Amino acid sequence: MHNPPTPKPDSDTAHAVSLLLDLLDRVARGESAIETPPVDGFAPGSDGRRLIDGVRALLERVRRGEEDSRGLTERYDLMMRGADDGLWDWNVLTGEVYFSPRWKAILGHEDHEIANDLDEWRSRIHPDDLPGAMDAIRRHLRGDTPVYQFDHRMRHRDGTYRWVSARGASLRDANGRAYRCAGAHWDITERTLADEQLREREQQYRGIFEATSEGVLIVELVTSRIVEANPAACHMYGYSRDEIIALHAGALIHPTQRAGFPDFLEAARVGGELRRQGMSLRKDGTTFHVEVRGSAFRYQGRPHLLGVLRDITEVVESYQRLEGRVTERTRELTTLLEVSHNVASTLDLDPLLNVILDQLKRVADYAGASISLVEGGMLRQIVRRAPTTDNDGLLGVAVPLNTANDWWGVIAEGGPVIIADVRGDEPLARAYREHALMPLEGSPLGYIRSWMSVPLAFGDRMIGMISLAQSEPDYYTPRHAALAMAIANQAAVAIENARLYRQAQDLAALEERQRLARDLHDSVTQTVFSLGMLTRAARIQHERGAPALGGTLERIDTLSREALAEMRALLFELQPAALAEEGLCPALEKLVAAFQIRTEMSVRCVIESDARLDPFVETAMYRIVQEALSNAVKHARATEADVTVRGVNGRLRVVVTDNGIGFDSPATGLTAENQEHSGMGLRSMRERALAAGIALHIASTPGKGVTITLDAALPSPAPRPT
Repeated sequence: MHNPPTPKPDSDTAHAVSLLLDLLDRVARGESAIETPPVDGFAPGSDGRRLIDGVRALLERVRRGEEDSRGLTERYDLMMRGADDGLWDWNVLTGEVYFSPRWKAILGHEDHEIANDLDEWRSRIHPDDLPGAMDAIRRHLRGDTPVYQFDHRMRHRDGTYRWVSARGASLRDANGRAYRCAGAHWDITERTLADEQLREREQQYRGIFEATSEGVLIVELVTSRIVEANPAACHMYGYSRDEIIALHAGALIHPTQRAGFPDFLEAARVGGELRRQGMSLRKDGTTFHVEVRGSAFRYQGRPHLLGVLRDITEVVESYQRLEGRVTERTRELTTLLEVSHNVASTLDLDPLLNVILDQLKRVADYAGASISLVEGGMLRQIVRRAPTTDNDGLLGVAVPLNTANDWWGVIAEGGPVIIADVRGDEPLARAYREHALMPLEGSPLGYIRSWMSVPLAFGDRMIGMISLAQSEPDYYTPRHAALAMAIANQAAVAIENARLYRQAQDLAALEERQRLARDLHDSVTQTVFSLGMLTRAARIQHERGAPALGGTLERIDTLSREALAEMRALLFELQPAALAEEGLCPALEKLVAAFQIRTEMSVRCVIESDARLDPFVETAMYRIVQEALSNAVKHARATEADVTVRGVNGRLRVVVTDNGIGFDSPATGLTAENQEHSGMGLRSMRERALAAGIALHIASTPGKGVTITLDAALPSPAPRPT
């Protein structure tokens, strides 16, 4: 086949090609300043000129592209340097990577200290985070994620690890393959640590919230709905968490106290911590006492009430029990005070023992009771009470103390004895049956099942015991024993006082008899002796016919009348009938008249009241006046005395004065020293007055006599019938 011949270029075209080849050579050598070939040497419209014009236009476009590219590069470099985030650019196809200076500075390095190498990034990731970071990149390059995003730790220059958040995007070709990936990372260490601390605090708070033994509720203030509850609150109210959430808080409050709940919420809104106590309602309808401490706070961006609840049922019930015990103790103490007053109200032993049993029944009830006293080595039953009437044979029964058994040994040591059941097998029960001296069945003791005994002790001396019995077993408790012991301690003192008082009365009677014997010896006996002497003288005179017989007989008659008057006065003193029949004032008038007959002392009696007192008080006043007049005539050598009786401010006042030698006594009354100096008479006056409740005042000055004042309250007038 014949090929056509190749046309030869003309000279302009050849010259243009030559210029272009030279230009390309200079471009290949990388010269920076290249000028385009001139077109003036070419003919217009020629191929050479068109070729040169095309090259010139091509070079101009290349130059403008270089300028645009240079500007874009400059802006990119400026952005990379100025951005606070660390920028990176990765050519996925070639593996080339670029890290901005800020990227390196975040890790504490200068720009030249880290090479732009992918391995530099890989080597600085925390080993625990590297698998996740690589997996995130692979998934992004595969197209699984639109952006690459991963938070991880990177090693700082100081050896610590900083948290960074990396984010990037890729350019993809027509097949979706990523060929370039760029992005940034920034330091999130502080934020991460803050988030971690926040999470830790939330976990701590949640742990406390879940683990605390007190109930915790979070209530939305506007709707009063419960939005959160801890397990303790759920258990406290008997709900599951799902059940209690969204309940109205009022559903947990006892219906009688719901009216105050809005005020509680309003007070919480105002601010401050609130504390209330009230009754709560469980799911099953049962109630319990609760203490609520509440305060307002913001939760999930809205105002809420944080309520901490504590079940105080046990505390409240304990307080109520304590109040009950205090009330009961107050009642017991009041009763014991009354008992103490009542037990001390009499000094007569027989009535006293019955008063003691009456008062015991108020604090330790009994079906039967007895008081036994120690007399001459024997324990003798003095007073007894029982539900049956056939127990008289037991009264006065005495048991030798040398046969002491178990229960008496305990009592003798000062302790109470409680036998739950006298028919039981316990040692004390057997000892009781042995002491009873009779079978329980069918006997006056058959009603007894439980038995208690407490000692009567005066100082360190055992003087007896009190026994109580009930017809049901297990009746008496240590509390009964404590109360009975309290009364027994007072009773022992009262019994001993009554015994001493009886001894004092016996001694006073003995002294009175001795005084009467002395008076009889001093007056009546001497008068009778004188009568005997005169009678013998008269007989002799009569035998001798002496003229003095008439005078002797007259003297005998006078002495006989004086002896009769003295005897009557002494009998009146021994048993003043007028005192019991007519009262104190007439008795005092007759006493004064008797003294006028018996003595040479002038006694005046002024009665300005006819009031009556208690017989015991009147007798004491009479004896004191009698003693005062006797002292005046025998010891004070008085020649005059006055007895005045008048009513003063609801009291009966008796005043005895004499003009005797007196003694040294302050105006306030008789001192212990003066009592001893003034003899037994003044002391007996004081003892009589004290026993009868009479106010006694004795005043004296040497040479000016004695004034004795007696005051006793008049009885209240009986109310008039309506």
